[in-house]
Amino acid sequence: MSMPLEQHISWTVLPAGLSEDGTRARVSVFVTPRLYPSPTDLKLRAFTDFHDWPGTVMGITFAFATTSDRESPPVPFTDPLRPQVPEPNTILWQSLFDGDTLLQPYPDPSGQDLTSYSAKDVRSYTKGVYAKAAREHAEEPPPAREMLPSQQELPRGPRRSTTRTARTTSPVPARFPRS
Repeated sequence: MSMPLEQHISWTVLPAGLSEDGTRARVSVFVTPRLYPSPTDLKLRAFTDFHDWPGTVMGITFAFATTSDRESPPVPFTDPLRPQVPEPNTILWQSLFDGDTLLQPYPDPSGQDLTSYSAKDVRSYTKGVYAKAAREHAEEPPPAREMLPSQQELPRGPRRSTTRTARTTSPVPARFPRS
């Protein structure tokens, strides 16, 4: 009996400036697939969404909303998002990733130490460093050594934990319509 294949795709939205007329936000999307192949067949051929990834992406529209604080309702982007420049290229993709492309199994993180930092502390620290640089060096960038923190200025140390989960995945795996 073969194991069912799994694929999880994380879509990370990153700011990419404004439109030419300055009225719309631009975004880039960093795509991170995590494929779990069969132990007996570690090849890309089993994952049909990736045979022609550019074609798959061009057939998808993206919709999401944004908000600046927790009290405000999310503001949806008015138009569906589609890949733009450079347009995804099937010939290039298939020349790099054919069905025989070897996949490395994703390592099982159970029992590994994980390090995490308080997002609030990191945000506060980063904001302070940028504010200090802006105040003290308004005309030209500061020397790098000046911006290096002393031990007292660093955010509180990491929180260490050991995970006991068999696998970490995104909360909502992406689903694609099959052709």
